[in-house]
Amino acid sequence: MDIKHDDIYQADTNGFLTSIYNTFAKDMYRYGLALCADECLVEDAIHDLMVDFCRHRDNLLNARNVKVYLFQALRYRILLLQKNNGMYSNFDEETDFSALDPVQDVETLYIEEEEESDKKMLVEMMMSRLNIRQKELLYLRFTEALPFDEIAAMMNINRQSVQNLFQRVINKLKKEFAKNEKVF
Repeated sequence: MDIKHDDIYQADTNGFLTSIYNTFAKDMYRYGLALCADECLVEDAIHDLMVDFCRHRDNLLNARNVKVYLFQALRYRILLLQKNNGMYSNFDEETDFSALDPVQDVETLYIEEEEESDKKMLVEMMMSRLNIRQKELLYLRFTEALPFDEIAAMMNINRQSVQNLFQRVINKLKKEFAKNEKVF
């Protein structure tokens, strides 16, 4: 569900926050937990963002994509809270994006049959070989269905770098799958 800018303008402050929260809170929480395992910190970050949006909702009106804006704001808020709590992280190798792997929903379809279970194990092995940035890219592209330019803004790299990284990841996965496909 995409919230239209006109809806934001016409809504009262409480209705605006409720609409934003109801639409995006679960996705923000899940993404936040992938960035930081501290549930309280993620909840605080989301709460702080909602309060900020109440005060400065015009910032949200300038966003091309509300979801991207929220994810980016959450990412920066978590970094800020971690830094203020003396546990600064730049979302490096200790960040757990395994919960966000874009293939998880597909994987559940394969559980019923034994052959499909083997494919699941192969996919998990292939995903485990990807670095955090590659996993984040796949999550944002496939699970969140974001275009490359918005992913670039989220990951703070240019669009061409995102496309190049995406192509390298897809080629790596195809090559790995082809190598292991003979097993099946």
